Amino acid sequence: MLLFAITITILSQTYLSFIRLSHKISYSAAIQQDLRYVTEYTSRLVRNTPVDYSGTVGAVSSTLSLKPDGGVATKIKWANSNDPLCYYNYIRCLLVSTDGGGTWAPLTSVNINVDDFKVLVWPTSSPFVYDYGAGAYQSNQQPMVTIYLKMTYMATNVNERVTNDVQTTISSRVYAR
Repeated sequence: MLLFAITITILSQTYLSFIRLSHKISYSAAIQQDLRYVTEYTSRLVRNTPVDYSGTVGAVSSTLSLKPDGGVATKIKWANSNDPLCYYNYIRCLLVSTDGGGTWAPLTSVNINVDDFKVLVWPTSSPFVYDYGAGAYQSNQQPMVTIYLKMTYMATNVNERVTNDVQTTISSRVYAR
């Protein structure tokens, strides 16, 4: 009887470890999918839409604003804690607005918490504005946006939570000169 109890205990612990590992693998896949989606979505926007230089540019920010000439700005921002759009009050998500900030929608999945979202736009002034006083453009650099994103899958069991991050720099393909 004792041998049977020991065997069952060992098998149950092995089974539980296997289940936890399986959950961590699936949660890791969910985070990687969200990271790929957000990175690709942002990359397409930056490549095809001019950077909005009317706001704060040059400092690390938690908001990305892109605006075509004469068009409406598309914005991506890191939501505040307890934002009702982020599914749960303990999750911070990324929000996207395609109407200049009038309405917002979540860009990340339900159980994924955005731990960090940083945006750096370079150059700090629009390279497409001609300075008549100097007789040249303000900058001769193509706009680039560097994005850092860190996410955690908020599993019910704290030991099964998975964190992953990504950083990328995207160069705009918009040539306004």
